[in-house]
Amino acid sequence: MGKQYVFPRKCCACLSDCSTTRELSASTSAKAGLNTQITSYRCSVPVCEQCQDKFGRMNYGWRAWFATVLFGAVVGGAFAFIGGEGNVGSGAELGAAIFGVLGIFPSIFIAIKYKSKTEAPAYLGKGGGRPRFLNKEYQRLFDELNKREN
Repeated sequence: MGKQYVFPRKCCACLSDCSTTRELSASTSAKAGLNTQITSYRCSVPVCEQCQDKFGRMNYGWRAWFATVLFGAVVGGAFAFIGGEGNVGSGAELGAAIFGVLGIFPSIFIAIKYKSKTEAPAYLGKGGGRPRFLNKEYQRLFDELNKREN
């Protein structure tokens, strides 16, 4: 059984009163000869409902880029079948290139808009799984409740 921590009854991101939690997980590995020992850490930290959607969100810019390039490949394939027998390759390449290039612009916009929502408000430290918080005030409150053992 791992170390049990006491958390302030506040959201670790915005410091509002909070009764909901979010699971954190991390792992470390150490080589011992030919074997690798993996240690996993899990912890539930307080995160309010308003901050839940910001927690651990993937970068939407990459999703938009991938979806646009995939759409470009489908449209390019359609151009290949629609075109005559002499133009089979050029229609597919043109369609994929056009939609791939056009996908860059919404991807950049979405990546910039959701840039701040890709970071979690907390993470588990590598040296034993002790939670670390981006909110410095919450970190101070947490450290007061959970003194480090020397």
